Amino acid sequence: MLAAALTDKLKALLPDPASRFAIAYSGGGDSTALLHALKGHPQLKAVYIVDHNLRTGSRAEAEQARDFAKGLGLNVQILTWDNQGVTSAIQERARTARYALMSAACRETGIEYLLTGHHQDDQAETLFMRFDKNTGWRGAAGIAEMSYAPIWPQMALVTIARPLLETPRADLQAYNRQHGLNWAEDPSNDNTDFERVRARQYLAGRPHMRRDLLEAQSDMQTGLKEERLYLVKFLRDHVKINEHGIITVCELCPPQLLIHLLRAASGEGRQICRNKVARLLEFMGTARFTSATLGGALIRRNPSEKGFILCRDLVAVTGRKDNNIAPLNLHMQFTDKPQIWDGRYVFHGPSGYSLDSAHAMREQMSEMDVKRLRDHPAAVRQTLPVVMKDGEIIAIGGQDVDESGPYSLKSLIKPRLDATVGKDLTP
Repeated sequence: MLAAALTDKLKALLPDPASRFAIAYSGGGDSTALLHALKGHPQLKAVYIVDHNLRTGSRAEAEQARDFAKGLGLNVQILTWDNQGVTSAIQERARTARYALMSAACRETGIEYLLTGHHQDDQAETLFMRFDKNTGWRGAAGIAEMSYAPIWPQMALVTIARPLLETPRADLQAYNRQHGLNWAEDPSNDNTDFERVRARQYLAGRPHMRRDLLEAQSDMQTGLKEERLYLVKFLRDHVKINEHGIITVCELCPPQLLIHLLRAASGEGRQICRNKVARLLEFMGTARFTSATLGGALIRRNPSEKGFILCRDLVAVTGRKDNNIAPLNLHMQFTDKPQIWDGRYVFHGPSGYSLDSAHAMREQMSEMDVKRLRDHPAAVRQTLPVVMKDGEIIAIGGQDVDESGPYSLKSLIKPRLDATVGKDLTP
């Protein structure tokens, strides 16, 4: 039953049969059921196990999980976190590291989707914690079945898929027992120092509350989808993004869309205060508005036509001496594996090529280079990437390059917006 249900669910979540997915496997009961049920799926290309290296015996546990997955005939890889003796915010840092390691492995092998074992009980626990923190209605929509790169830029180009969100934990454990599968229990699952453990224990004796939370979550998901349909239409009708990732907006946009635009333009993953966004939109609607910065992005009135330009915050890249802000060090060497530059571009290519900001390379630019730079709006010039070969500038700006050429450099801004806002929801 579980295998058939998962196959049907994946047809809905991943409609392109050519797309490929990996499974995040921990050896726990949830991911064990997921792995076993999908072991023969034609789109499953890899299994990733992360050894957080935080306690004695973690390597042995990772190897035991690897042996189980290998026994199913699967391609398995253990990824080890160099945690450098982290002692604070351990769970949060471990989560970020875990997804960063698996996403990098996915990018290297061209895998677009990473499946996790999140299930219905995880959904209820998450909702309980969010309500306890007075979440807004979007937070009440809970965990999504599909999340494009929720940790940015570490997860760029990778979408998390959670096909078990409607399946209770008890059903997964019953599946494991039915098939004689053993699984490991994480000792932290009983540690009440962790908020999720406390939420799990509280809900265990209150099935009515669990049911009410899930019903509310379903209603909020409907509202979220309706909002996204509206945002997609606005994005399509009033926003343009060129191959360099420069965003132009011809109308004041809805607050939620502006949040998405700011995050994409900045290349960062930080949360942006909604009150600040509301004040920014009010300011943008006045005649005195010329420019402002928020969330690592710069918003400037478009001098050549109606509307606004959004791009990377110039000061974040160039620095500012009077405020003692150091410029970003964005110099990177090309390799044959995809790398992320400033959260805004993905690149790869042969050795000998390198990448830096136009600001860092300004003293080395020829008259021709300066002329090429002036083809771009003044607000974005210093923040653009510059490609060099053996120290000589050969290209300025992000651009789609034929994959058969010597290197590839592509803007991530439009793909990020398309995936985050949901172009797939367009009627």
